[in-house]
Amino acid sequence: MAGLRVQWRELHDLEARLRSELHASGIEPEVVPKRAVRDIATARSSWREHPVTARQLQILERLEAETDATFPAGATSTRGQAYDLVASLLAGNIPQAQIRDRPAGPLFMFVPEPLPTAPPTRTPAPVATVPRPKPVPGPRYDTARYALTRPLKARSPLDCLEEPDAEADAVAKSEVDCPDRFFSWADGHFKVKLLVALADLMTDRAFRDGPFVVFRAMLEDPRAWGELGHYAAEAFWESRTGRPVQSPVTAEVTDTIIEARTGRARAVEEDFLDTVRRALDARAPALLDTVEQRSRHIDAIQDGIDQAAIAEVEKWSTRGRTAYDPADPLMLPQPDVDPQVAAAISKVRNRKARQAIRDQWFQGVELARFEYTTEARHALIADVAVDPRLVDRVGGRRPDYLSAVIGDYARVLIGEAARGASPLRQSAAKALLGDHPLPIEMFELAYAEWDRIHGSELTWDEAVAGEWTAWMTMQLRRDPLIGSWAELPMSTRAPMIEIGVETAFAVVAEERPDLVDATADIPRARLAADLRGNIIPNLPAPEAPDTSALFTDTGGYCALRLIDHVESELRYFPVLGWDYTLDGGASFTKCSDNARVAIGAILEARDKPVPDWIERVYRPYAQADPTS
Repeated sequence: MAGLRVQWRELHDLEARLRSELHASGIEPEVVPKRAVRDIATARSSWREHPVTARQLQILERLEAETDATFPAGATSTRGQAYDLVASLLAGNIPQAQIRDRPAGPLFMFVPEPLPTAPPTRTPAPVATVPRPKPVPGPRYDTARYALTRPLKARSPLDCLEEPDAEADAVAKSEVDCPDRFFSWADGHFKVKLLVALADLMTDRAFRDGPFVVFRAMLEDPRAWGELGHYAAEAFWESRTGRPVQSPVTAEVTDTIIEARTGRARAVEEDFLDTVRRALDARAPALLDTVEQRSRHIDAIQDGIDQAAIAEVEKWSTRGRTAYDPADPLMLPQPDVDPQVAAAISKVRNRKARQAIRDQWFQGVELARFEYTTEARHALIADVAVDPRLVDRVGGRRPDYLSAVIGDYARVLIGEAARGASPLRQSAAKALLGDHPLPIEMFELAYAEWDRIHGSELTWDEAVAGEWTAWMTMQLRRDPLIGSWAELPMSTRAPMIEIGVETAFAVVAEERPDLVDATADIPRARLAADLRGNIIPNLPAPEAPDTSALFTDTGGYCALRLIDHVESELRYFPVLGWDYTLDGGASFTKCSDNARVAIGAILEARDKPVPDWIERVYRPYAQADPTS
């Protein structure tokens, strides 16, 4: 290993010297072919150019009957053309070719996160599992099957991998000493086989709409779906030949380098060989007895370095950007449409390295889609932002906070606005509904529309406005639900804000009925909006004797704890109400659905003073229920 590191340093120095010489000669080093680049650059057409299979033609005939669509002659003469057409039909990307009596496509994946309705289990009990026989293809197949079929209780497209496959058996036998050739062939073979199996299930009328939508959702993550062909090919190879796909040392080295190259610890300007040295220096040295063992070990390490390097021999994102076809805006092309990218992925027998290439490819594809749909996205945002259902939920919240409160609902409305629209508008919706926040522009427009409608409802004079603001500032500052995190972001504390607002209205009615009378002509919803939009964002931090100065919020869902008793926590769940613990969660005491009662209970349990605005609600409850 020491000798190998010396060799790396020598090669690194040589590379630096050669770069300088090339620059001096007016040549860019990046244009000089390297072995990996040459191999990939000379790649020929992949499986996509092979003739269409009989099973693909059968599926297309069935889909023609299910959709009443007619496909032009010659449109599916190759395996790749047929694959793309079947995938588009199953995804619902062709408006005039939807499967009859099924939910129309495409599917918009936004998956809003529901609010919790029960406290999380702190110490989950072990779950009994029923042992199942291991499928023939092996552990890779198990992983892929779990990832793809978690929502299903019935059949899966991966079931086809358990069926006899004479063609794959014959190729594996003939290429037993040439795994690269087998994998180059098998990737396309199993991709086609899996898509045909998915089409069989989606055209089976025995399934209801629920499973049908789940099947369709499998195509929504092209990264995961594209990897399945490799999973199946590698699993098949291991099960039929008894040989590993690659050396465990190679896999470990590739993973280590890829993680180091994509990790935050790497400086942007760090050279590949510097990353390799840094990553491999941290590995424990192998204990090898013979020269032959050391030679195999070094070869495996070098193979891992080569595989990691393939992810960076070219800007795969540029190729992905070029591959996007605006004429088919809903289709995100798979890397195998580009022979060179397909060759690069085929050469890599490591999932993380393949994923690094795929990630770059789809970054380019999605960037191209994002650029092409710019006008359509702005139009969609403008339409959804002024939807009365969205505007009604603004409630005075400023745009930065508003996105955390109604972002999920906005995603629902985006999907609704795009459903049944043109492919361009649907593609714009998919670009908005990706794995990233919605643009702040939408919430700025929604807030402006809300302000246009409700801004004039504050009809008070300056004196009433000042008195109202001063009293509410005092109340919210002393309330632990609000004041304990004053001057911190509001976006993660929406539930506590709403409970604190309701509490403030209850307390003002008890302590300042004159203020209630003075603001009687203003809708309560508009007064609450003033609290959310103006008072709470500018609330000063609490000071003694404010009750909130005793608490800090835990960052969880509606949870507070006492600063000087870290094991004393108060929490709320909509279904169960409030409870508290004095022993770090070993036991909890239920204490009403009223926040003031809950705060009073934990204060008294810790022998702390209970303020009047809490006492007058807490004391009657405590006297009626001495066990609280």
